[in-house]
Amino acid sequence: PAGFPPLRELVRAHSSVREFHFAAAGALAYHGDQEILPYLKSLRPAFLAEHRNHETRLLSLIWRIEIQHPPAKLLEYIASPDYMGTRDPRSWAVRRAKQLGIEPDQIREAILTHEKQATTGFERCQIPELKRLGLELGILQSTDLPDVVIRKSNKTP
Repeated sequence: PAGFPPLRELVRAHSSVREFHFAAAGALAYHGDQEILPYLKSLRPAFLAEHRNHETRLLSLIWRIEIQHPPAKLLEYIASPDYMGTRDPRSWAVRRAKQLGIEPDQIREAILTHEKQATTGFERCQIPELKRLGLELGILQSTDLPDVVIRKSNKTP
């Protein structure tokens, strides 16, 4: 929070898409800074006029702030079958919930609820990643989601 004022200044310095400081706005959104929220919302028409992809990026920042207040909204989202496209932020929500100190058992229950509610291929595509992440963060137990296979990454270290 002590670093938020200079970040807010960077965000407010330029309202045009071409000069907007997305990195500063991203940092504020990550930490759920509600003070910058009205300003971000005010930019929607200009960003949409430039291109809908810019508005989509802005909406993602707004969403990240709003979903953290109250933090229980993160659990609601994790548990839901909602699917937000190929860049579905459910893994981000799991990480953020853990960072905010939400009890691991509550996050675990949200992941397991999501798995039960997700019925279509699109809704289920994030489940292997959620299992991997849940195990990595100590949220899931090795016996959770036994039918979900985690594929090894092809990425080189």
